[in-house]
Amino acid sequence: MGIVDRINDAVLRRIRPARVGDDAAELAGVVEHIEELVATRQEQLVGDTMALIASLDDGRVLRTDEESPGWTDLLAALDRSGRTSLTSTQWQLRLVGADAPSTLTLIPEPPSRTDH
Repeated sequence: MGIVDRINDAVLRRIRPARVGDDAAELAGVVEHIEELVATRQEQLVGDTMALIASLDDGRVLRTDEESPGWTDLLAALDRSGRTSLTSTQWQLRLVGADAPSTLTLIPEPPSRTDH
């Protein structure tokens, strides 16, 4: 297991286990209740998959990925909210451009983004 995989595993363990399912549509409706949002590019047998893992203020953890039918609506809702540290286009380009699967925290904003 490489260093990036170990970092991804540590981040995912830190935000509690996510339930598996199609949560894109549900997340799009509760963007204002997201306390932490992590974007990740995960290795698959063939290619990689973009995924979002969200911790909500009610304690639930939801996971969705780009294969979800509600993915586009979720990204639009997140961009409209202005709550993420990067737009959906920016974070997707960063993840695609990374040498290995990686993770970005989108909510809360990293300190470098809020300390102006």
